[in-house]
Amino acid sequence: YGVGLMDVGVGSFVISDALFSKQDRPPQEASAKSPAAASKFDTKLVGATLSNALQLAFVGAVRIVATKLMAYQEHVGEYGVHWNFFLTLASVKTLSLLVPTRAAGPAAAGIAATYQFLLSRQGLATYVNEEFRDTSSLLSLNKEGVVSLAGYLALHCLARFYACSSKLHVLTERQYGSTSLKAKRQWAFRHFEYTCWFAAGCWVLALGLDHWVERVSRRSVNASYVFWVMAINLTWILSIYFCR
Repeated sequence: YGVGLMDVGVGSFVISDALFSKQDRPPQEASAKSPAAASKFDTKLVGATLSNALQLAFVGAVRIVATKLMAYQEHVGEYGVHWNFFLTLASVKTLSLLVPTRAAGPAAAGIAATYQFLLSRQGLATYVNEEFRDTSSLLSLNKEGVVSLAGYLALHCLARFYACSSKLHVLTERQYGSTSLKAKRQWAFRHFEYTCWFAAGCWVLALGLDHWVERVSRRSVNASYVFWVMAINLTWILSIYFCR
């Protein structure tokens, strides 16, 4: 248990990928096309996502081989004997395809709650944190990396839900540049206000879960970690607003 600066970094990578996911483009972009074109768009999107995931998986595989050949010092308690964060990103990007945009919020809550129940009540946290590993089982050798996928997927869905519900795409679309100054200020203020409430909610949940349920753990990526790293990223976004 406990977290450090690097633990904020890995969670932030997952959040950044989710905030600007092409999977969650505004419906009007696809509805402007014919049904056949929309279907083609979806096929291209899935193909592009899987292509990115394969590239990450390839980098992860190369990293495994390189570290073994160089006998580079590894801390297996982070992701396991063979697993690494590149494989985690590849897996999360692939699994996110199974979660529709409208279901991102319920999926985040459902996955986080179910996963936390298994950690706290069904002994999964003990399994992840104990030092024993069955050398004949790949799952046991890489239990930290495999088990934590549920937490990272919940984090990814939570960030997607925030991006869609706050209409983040409005601030990043090309046509936004041609919008009047008054309209820009209105959208920015709405996004700022929503982000304040969302960040406050994440901080309350993170601190409450950390105190009453389970301490923040990057190793298992439990519910308290999910809301903690989300709260930090939203606080960074708010700090940019204040600086501007």
